[in-house]
Amino acid sequence: MQYDQTKHALKFATVITFCFTAALVGCGSGGSDSSTPSTPAPEQPSTGNNANYVSFIRDNHLPIANLTDTEDFQDLKALDTYFHGPRIVQLGESSHGSKQMNQIKGRLAQYLHQYHDFNTIAFESSAFACSNAQSIKPNISGRELMGACIFGIWMTESVLDLFDYIVESHNTDRPLKLAGFDVQRSGSFDSTQHYQTFLSDALIRQPIQFDLELEALLSTVATLSERDRNCFRDYSQTGCDYIGQQLPDTKATLDKLVDHFANQATPEPMTLLVTRSMRRMLDMIAASYEGGISAGIRTRDRGMADNFIDLADSVLSDEKIIIWAHNFHIAEHYPSDTTPQKHMGAHLADHYGEDLYTVALYMLSGEHASNSRQRMGVTPHTSNSLESLADEATDSIAFLPLNKQDQAGTADDWLFTETSAKEWGTREQNVVLANVYDAIILLPTSSMPDYL
Repeated sequence: MQYDQTKHALKFATVITFCFTAALVGCGSGGSDSSTPSTPAPEQPSTGNNANYVSFIRDNHLPIANLTDTEDFQDLKALDTYFHGPRIVQLGESSHGSKQMNQIKGRLAQYLHQYHDFNTIAFESSAFACSNAQSIKPNISGRELMGACIFGIWMTESVLDLFDYIVESHNTDRPLKLAGFDVQRSGSFDSTQHYQTFLSDALIRQPIQFDLELEALLSTVATLSERDRNCFRDYSQTGCDYIGQQLPDTKATLDKLVDHFANQATPEPMTLLVTRSMRRMLDMIAASYEGGISAGIRTRDRGMADNFIDLADSVLSDEKIIIWAHNFHIAEHYPSDTTPQKHMGAHLADHYGEDLYTVALYMLSGEHASNSRQRMGVTPHTSNSLESLADEATDSIAFLPLNKQDQAGTADDWLFTETSAKEWGTREQNVVLANVYDAIILLPTSSMPDYL
């Protein structure tokens, strides 16, 4: 099928901030832009908020004392009742480029590890590179581990603190393990060489009975990942043509390899996760090629959910797991004009039910970085939006638990109707918050990360 790369250009522009392709750093890889024009955050207008809604936040939020103290977690003890039961806690973010979001998530991860036995943190980054980096290089440093695993938008001082903690924890009797669940490639350990070593070893343990040129297969998969970016970000017809030519046979070969590992008497969970994740990446590329970016987003989220389920149910079946991802992906229900379909969190909610607890993070003022590390200011809030209500209700870092049932009176009605909440501090989305999240963390201000 001949693919016209200009066909979906307008649709791509509409959804680019949902960070689909590998080049869109943060759901994408770590490119940077030296051009970072200053965009000061504008002053907020008068609110005109519903006083009952403001009072609800004021009366029901739990204050968090600070963002970074990992020696004293006393202020987080009030959250124990919410984190005690679930097996999986999702920690979201409305932007990948907020210093304060990185700080509080890193602190929460250490708290959940030390006090609630969450022994794995899984990033919205490569399922292969993140989950195998410390096996590939056991004595790796925190800085090296970041580069091996995560997308470049998180290559910051605040996230390094967490990765140093991960590495140091491996000198204890209860380490915090690192994992990933994205179908996309993100880190330096996603090289073809590392895949070849991993799969060659697996094929020695479980030999195949058909001809397979493993090096050629892995090289083509890596090139398809690059051409995916060329086709859908750079609008390169050459990239799109390569996808059309190589995708069918590559999918068929990977299907045989996945089936081989799945049909073993004793399947190896990590080997299955790695090969299935590769195959799911090709599904994402095919969906974009055939149906446009929106179809690719939908397929990526389905693939991330399936990767996480393989990770949690087979590779780490006895572990409690923290998920680190964008609010967009963790949302348990999130229809919108551009993506009216289930996201990863909705698939996980269907699978895990009450074992899943979902916490979104939003910023009320300040600035943050786009996926290309450009400075962006938080825009003024509309009356009765989540940010406007919270900004009037409290000056503290606020943890707001959400009831799933509408309570008596009108104070919480805004949680059960469409309420405006911002992605990336600028894009207003109408969300039924009580259906989407179990809790929200509201940050009074945000600033640019300190990039490494």
